[in-house]
Amino acid sequence: MPLIGRKMPFAIVKGLRINYRGEPARKKGRLLLFVHGASGNHRIWSNQPESFSKEHTPVAIDLPGHGESEGAGADEIGGYRDFLRAFVDELSLGRFVLCGHSMGGAIALDFALNYPEMVEALILVGSGAKFPLSEELLEAFTKDPLAWSVATSAWTFSRKTPLSTIEALEAETLKTSAEVALNDMKACASFDITPSLGEIKAPTLLLYGKEDLLAGQAKVLLAIPNSQLGMIEDAAHVPNAEQPDKLNAAIERFIVSLTP
Repeated sequence: MPLIGRKMPFAIVKGLRINYRGEPARKKGRLLLFVHGASGNHRIWSNQPESFSKEHTPVAIDLPGHGESEGAGADEIGGYRDFLRAFVDELSLGRFVLCGHSMGGAIALDFALNYPEMVEALILVGSGAKFPLSEELLEAFTKDPLAWSVATSAWTFSRKTPLSTIEALEAETLKTSAEVALNDMKACASFDITPSLGEIKAPTLLLYGKEDLLAGQAKVLLAIPNSQLGMIEDAAHVPNAEQPDKLNAAIERFIVSLTP
C-alpha cells in the first residue's frame, strides 16, 4: 500500500521504503512511468511530470539506493527489472507507457521483453542495447569516483547547457553512494539485449541528444520492430533536463500517435 511521506509518497516494496513522485490513484489519460539512470533519481525527470500531469498520470520512481529510497541498488539490470515489477504490482499501476533514461532505458527494455502485457509503449532517452563500459573504466571509477564523475561530465552535457543545470544534476548524482553507483555501472557493463530486440512488441520511441556519445546506439535499437527515432538539438546525454520543452513535445507527439 502506498503511504504518504512528508516530502514524497512512498511504498514498501520488498521490505524497502521506495519513494516516488506522482499520484497514480488519480489516474487520467495514460499512466507514464519514468525510470532514471545510473546514480540518478526521480529529479532527472523534474521537467516531465508537470508537463504531462494535466492530460496523463506521470509517476517517477527513485530506484533502491537512489534519491530517497532505501536499499543498495542492483548490480544487474535484471535485478532492477524485477524490483520495478514489484513496485508496479504494489501500486497496482496496470498497463502503462514506460519511459527510461540511460540505464533506466535498459531496465525498460528488459521489462518490456519480460512483461509485454504491461507495457503499452516504450520511450527510451539516451539509452542503448548495451553500454561501452570496460573493466578499465570500472577500475577508474573504483579508484576515484569523484574524479571519474567530473571527467565524464564533459560528454554528458551539451556546450549550450546552462551551468546551473549541470551543477544541479551533478549535485543530485553525488548524493548516490559510491557503492550504489558502482553497482549501477556493473549492471550497465553486463547488459546486452541486442539479440532479443526483435522480440519487443511495444511501440518504441528512441530519443537522443544530437551530441550524445550513445546516439550511435540508435542504429542498433531500430531493430525493435515498431520503433522510431527522434534527435534533440542542443543536447547531449540528458535532453530531459537540457532541452525539456523539445523532449516533452516529442513525447507528446508519440503518445498522441498511440492507438486509444
